[in-house]
Order: sequence, then structure tokens, then C-alpha cells
Amino acid sequence: MSFRLHLYLTGYSIKLLINKNLAAALILVCALLFFTDLNNLPAVGLALIGERYLSVIGILLITQISCLKGEKSAVEVSEARRYPQLLLFLQRLLLVTFVIVLVVNGFMIAAKLQNSMFGYRQMTWGIVITASFLGLFGLTVSSLTGNIVSGYLASFSYLIFEMLSGGKYTKSFYLLSLLKNSFEEKYHILVLIGCLLIINILYIKKSLKPK
Repeated sequence: MSFRLHLYLTGYSIKLLINKNLAAALILVCALLFFTDLNNLPAVGLALIGERYLSVIGILLITQISCLKGEKSAVEVSEARRYPQLLLFLQRLLLVTFVIVLVVNGFMIAAKLQNSMFGYRQMTWGIVITASFLGLFGLTVSSLTGNIVSGYLASFSYLIFEMLSGGKYTKSFYLLSLLKNSFEEKYHILVLIGCLLIINILYIKKSLKPK
């Protein structure tokens, strides 16, 4: 693929990602900033906001990737082959992840400016990992079932399950471990993220094979 085509596909992906889900994610972040008091907030309080609520942006932004559609130009149609399709998926996933990192960092900076007391890197990357897992979990379910609603339901259900159980059943894979001031579980979640990514890649490759 030429560099010019890479630029075209990047622009096309960005265009598709500027949608209602992105607007909903930004509204959620603004609501959290407006309705929560970040002034001198201790780490456990910020972890609660980040792990339970801010992480939802991952569900909103990543789950939709496999179902993104728009008017396809002649270029995209002509290049819709096995490798470009996988490339488009990875490209869009990277773009969305970049947005999540930016949004979470922005929220953490706002908290720091209001004298919240927390470890910046641990809190920021911990929430990014939580959001990424929830999003990829929903994306995987929606891809395998062909139903994006199932993906959203699965992700929100898992988040609620972890909120209610407090890691009683998932133990070292407890998704919301920052609530217990622990980052170790996030490394295990990263392994799960890698597994989900592999499943999605294999599914895309399988779906592109001639029947």
C-alpha cells in the first residue's frame, strides 16, 4: 500500500470515529468533571470515579469498531482485501486507544490542578487498561455474535459484576484493582487484552477467507 493510500485510510477512519459514540464519551467526561468534586480528592476517591465511570469511554469507543460503516469510496472498495481490512481494524483500534489515553490524561491533569492526591502514572495507565479491556471485551462479543448491542451489554454486565463482587471471583484478574490500591492485577488484565486482540485478528482473517 502506498503512503498516499495510508493517509487516505487514516483520514477515512478518523471521519468514521467522529460520531455519536465519541460525543457520548466526551459528554460523560464533562459530566464527571462538572458533577464530581476533585478538590483534594484522595487516591481511592479518584480510583472509584476512574475505574467505575471514566472507564466506560472504552466501551463507547472500542466496541463500535467492527460495526463502523460509511459511504465507501472507490479507493476503499478497490483496496478491500485481506491485509488492508486487518490494517484498517488495527488502525482504528490504535486511533481510539490514542483518544482514550488523551481523555484519561486530561481528566487526571484536571484532578492534579485541583490538588487531588494520587500517583499520576499508576492511576492514569490503570484506568486506560480498564477502559481498553472493557472495550475489547465488548468488541469481541459483538464481532463473534454479529450484534453490537450484545457487545455493549456484555461489557456493561462485566463492569457491574466486578463492581458488585469486588474481585471475589476474579481475584488476580480483578478489573477494578485500583480501588484496592493495587496495580499488580493490571498486568494480568494486559494479558487478557492481548488474548482478546488475537481473537479479533484471527476472526477477521477467518471472515476474509473465500467460502
